[in-house]
Amino acid sequence: MREPSISFLLPYPNDKIKSHRFGINKLLYRKEYSSSSFQTTTITNNILSFNNDDLNDNNNNEEKINNEYSTVNGKSDFNNYTLFSAGRDGTIKCWNLQYDQNSNTQNHNFLFSLEEHVDWVNDMILLKDKRFLISCSNDNTVMLWNVNLEDPKYCLTYRTHTDYVKCLASTNNSNYFCSGGLDCSIFIWDAERLVSIVKHYEKDINNINNNYYDIQNLQGYYPSQVRPSPKHSIYTLAMSDGSFVNNNTSFGGVDSHAIIAAGSTDQNVRIYDVRSAKKITKLRGHKDNVRSVLLTNDGLKCFSGSTDGSVRYWDLRTQRCLNTFYFNNNNHSSSSIWSLEFDPYDLEQNTVVCGTRDGNVYYLDTKYKKFTKLVDHFDSSILTTCIIPNGDNTNSNNRKKERNANIWIGTSDSSIFQFEYGKVIDKLYEDINQHLQQDGNTNNLSTTPKLSSSFSSPNTSRSFILNTMNSSLQLMSKTPTKSSTSLSQFMEENNNNNNLNENITQPKNIIKGSPAIIKHHILNDRKKVLAKDTEGRIILYDITTGKIIYDYGLSKDENAFDLKVKEFTEKEIISVRNWFTIERKLGCLEVVLNPNDCFNAENYAIESGFLDAGEEDKVNFGVMMVKALFNQWKVKRDVYIRSLEEQHNQQVEEKEVSELKDLQKNSTQQKQETNEDTTTTSKATTTTNTTPNSTPNNPVNNTTTANNTNTTTSTNIPPMNNSGMIYVPPERTFFLPDTIPVIIHFEKTDTDKSAFKKLIKDFNGKEVEGTNIPEWISHIMNGGLPTNVNAQSHKLSFYLEPLKTEDNNTMLPALSQSAGKLFAHRILRIYRVSQHIVSKLGLQLPNRKEFEEMKRRFYERNPEKLKFDQQFDETLQLNNNNINENEAVKPEEYLEISCYGNVLKNRWNLAIANTFFRPNNVSYIVLNYKRRYPNLSQNSDNVNNGKNK
Repeated sequence: MREPSISFLLPYPNDKIKSHRFGINKLLYRKEYSSSSFQTTTITNNILSFNNDDLNDNNNNEEKINNEYSTVNGKSDFNNYTLFSAGRDGTIKCWNLQYDQNSNTQNHNFLFSLEEHVDWVNDMILLKDKRFLISCSNDNTVMLWNVNLEDPKYCLTYRTHTDYVKCLASTNNSNYFCSGGLDCSIFIWDAERLVSIVKHYEKDINNINNNYYDIQNLQGYYPSQVRPSPKHSIYTLAMSDGSFVNNNTSFGGVDSHAIIAAGSTDQNVRIYDVRSAKKITKLRGHKDNVRSVLLTNDGLKCFSGSTDGSVRYWDLRTQRCLNTFYFNNNNHSSSSIWSLEFDPYDLEQNTVVCGTRDGNVYYLDTKYKKFTKLVDHFDSSILTTCIIPNGDNTNSNNRKKERNANIWIGTSDSSIFQFEYGKVIDKLYEDINQHLQQDGNTNNLSTTPKLSSSFSSPNTSRSFILNTMNSSLQLMSKTPTKSSTSLSQFMEENNNNNNLNENITQPKNIIKGSPAIIKHHILNDRKKVLAKDTEGRIILYDITTGKIIYDYGLSKDENAFDLKVKEFTEKEIISVRNWFTIERKLGCLEVVLNPNDCFNAENYAIESGFLDAGEEDKVNFGVMMVKALFNQWKVKRDVYIRSLEEQHNQQVEEKEVSELKDLQKNSTQQKQETNEDTTTTSKATTTTNTTPNSTPNNPVNNTTTANNTNTTTSTNIPPMNNSGMIYVPPERTFFLPDTIPVIIHFEKTDTDKSAFKKLIKDFNGKEVEGTNIPEWISHIMNGGLPTNVNAQSHKLSFYLEPLKTEDNNTMLPALSQSAGKLFAHRILRIYRVSQHIVSKLGLQLPNRKEFEEMKRRFYERNPEKLKFDQQFDETLQLNNNNINENEAVKPEEYLEISCYGNVLKNRWNLAIANTFFRPNNVSYIVLNYKRRYPNLSQNSDNVNNGKNK
C-alpha cells in the first residue's frame, strides 16, 4: 500500500467572496421559521422521535411533514427559505432566500459554508427532521452535518465506499437513505442510528472533531450493502416508501413501499427491496448510461433519464415502459438528460422538469403530453434544478398556487441562476385550455385529476420525439385523434411565438460564482506557477510563500497565457527537478506532495533566497515545505505530549504516596497489637523505632527523596556553556500563511481512514502520528532525513571532451578516460567543472596582468564579442583597476565550457545543460572545453603531462 500524500490549497484574489468556484452538482431547499422551531422536535434516548401515525393520511401527508416543527407561538413564516448548494469545489454553501413581492424574486444572503470534503460534493439530502444533512463526495466519504442555522457543524464521516460516491436518495417519511457510487455498491443507511451516534459523541466534542476515520468502527455499525451483479457503476438513485399505497398493494411479491431505483452505466434501471437488499426487477430500454431516476411516492411509477437523450416513463407493476420521450437539440442529435425533478405542485407526479447537457431545461407533462422549454441554451450543462415556492404551500391541486414559484438552476458553471417557473407554466395551461374550449373540448387541464385506485397500463408503449428547437411543441402518438391533431396545430402555431419565453430568456436573479482556475504552468524554478481563470485573469503564484506574486489582470486574448508562459520559459534558464504536482479539480490550485517525489528537488540555498547561506549550502524544497505546513502541529504536539507525561507522572506519584500511606498505617496497627504483651521498656523502644520520620531507614522518607530526585532530574535543564557550544546554522524552511488549508489523502482501498482538511492554524496537536498524520511527515518533523529517496537519483553522468577549433591557441589536450567520464550531483556548477579540468590537465594559469592583456587584445579584434560576453556573463568583464597583477586567474575565467555548441555560464549547473541543451535523441551530456581567450604566445602554457590523468 502506498503511503498517504498531502496537499494544500493556494488562495485566490477573490477568496473572500462566499460563493462556489466550480460547478453546482446539487441544489435543495428548506423552509425556515423562528430560530426556536428546531427545538420542537423531541429527542428520546438520543434517537429522533416522529409521529408516524400521520404518515398514513394521503391528503395531509406532505403538509404535516413540512409543518412538523413549523408553528411557533401560533405563527409561521412561509416566505423565508434556506438554499443549500453542493459544488465541485468541495464545499456546501448555505443561502438565505427572502421573497420580494414587488419584484417577485428571492433575494439571497450568504449564511455559512461547510468545507470538510476534499473533492467534488456530488449529492446531498436532508434527513426527515430537516436538521441534519447528508452529503457524498468523490473523496469516497458520506458525511453527516448539523445544519442548524445558529450552530452549523460537521458531525461524522463514513467511508464504506472504495470509490467515488455519486448519489444519495431518501424519502420524506422514512428513516432510511441509500448511497451509491463507482465501486458498484449501494449502501442502505439507518438515519436514526447515525443521529444517535452523534448524540453519543456530543459529550466529547474533541472526539468528534479529531476523528477523521470511520466512526462506525467505534459503534459496531455497518450499513446494509447491495452488490449488483454483474458489476456496474451507480450514477443515480431514487427511493420510495410508498406512503400513498394501500398495504395490500404489492408487486413481485414485495411490499412496494420499500424500494430503491438505481441507474447505472450498463444502460439499465434496477429496482431493489430496502429490507432484503435484493434485486426485484430490471428495466431495460435505454441505449446509454442512465444519469437520473425518479420514483413516485406510491412506488408504482418510475422516470429515468439517459445520455441517449430520452426520458422513459415506467410502470413498475407490469415492469414495462409506458412512454418514451426523446429530446433533440438544434443539430437534430440527442441531448443527454442529466437531471430530473418532479413538479412539486403535481400531486400525481406525472410532471417532471428535465435538465440537459446542452444547457436547456424542459417542462414535461407525461399525462397530457404537454411540453415547453423553461431555459434556453445555457453556455454550460444543467446539473441540477430546484423548484422553490414564494409564500405558497405546494399542497394544492390548484395550479394558481404555483404562480409565484421560481426554479433555481445549477450548472457546470460556478453561478446559481433563478428563473420564472409558476407563471410560465400557468401561461402554458391557460393557452391550451382556451384553445381546447374554442375547439369544443371541455376538458380543463388546469386541474390534475387524482390518482385512480386501479392502475391500467396500455398494451403498447409509445415514443415521442421532442424537437427542442421549438419553445413548445407537439407530442403525438402514432394515430392522433381529432383533439390531439387540433392541439398539435395549436402547438405548431405557437412555435414562432416568443411570448411564452419572454420572461425566461434572462434569469431573474443570480448567485454569482467565483472564477475557477482552468490553466496552469509550473515555471522552471519549480517554485512559481502561472495560472489563468475562467474570466481570463492571469496570476503568478509563489507556492513557497502561498501568496500571489503578481496579478496581470484580465485579458481577452486567448493566446495571452501561452505568450506569458513562453516569456518566462525563455527568460528563466534554471532547472529544478519536479517535486510537486498541481491539480485544478476544485477550481483552485492544489499543490500535491507525494512522499516518493517531493524530496527530489535540491538546490543551493543562496539561489533559493537564503542570502546568509554559504556558497555550497544546499536545501531540499520538499523538506522545507513539509516543515512549513506542519510546524505548528509539531509545536502543539510536543506541548500536548509533555502535558500527558506530566499528568501521568503526577498520577503515578499520587498513587505511590497513597500506597505508602496505607502500608504505613497497616504496619503501625500491627505493631501496636504486638506490643500490648511486652514490657514497658521494649514498648517504648519499639514506639521510638516506628515513629515516622525518626530514622534514615524510613521507607517513606527514602521513597519520597528518590521520587523528588527523579522529578528534578527529568525537568532540569542543563546549564548552557556559551564558550563550548557548536555553531548550528539556522534551519531553512518556507513560511506559509496559517490560513492555508492542508489536506491529507489516504488510499482508496484504506477504508479505515478518511481524507481530511484543516487550516494550518487549526492543528491542535492531538492528531496522532500514523493515524491522522502520515508517518513520513512525523519522521521529517522529528529531524529525520527522507528515507525513500535514492541518492543516485540526484546525480547525472556526463563526458568532458576538448573543443576542436581551428585556432591552436585555444585548443587543450584531452583528459584521460577515467577523468573524462564523470558522475556528479545534478546541481554541480560549471565553474566546478572548470576547476576539475585545470586540476587534471595540470594547467599553469596566467597571472591577472597577463590575463587582462589577453582579454584586451581579444576584444580589440572581436569588439562584438565584448558586448555579448558582458551581457551574457557578469564575470567576463574588463577589469584594469585595483587588480593584483601577480594573482593567478580563476579556472572558470580561463576556460570556456560549452554543451552541444551552447556556451554555459559559470554559475549554471549540469541540470541546465541537461534540460535546455541536450538534444532529445541523445541520452547523455557532453561538455566541451577550450581556452576562453588565445594566449599571448603559443608556448605560454606549460602542460604538465605527468599530471594529465
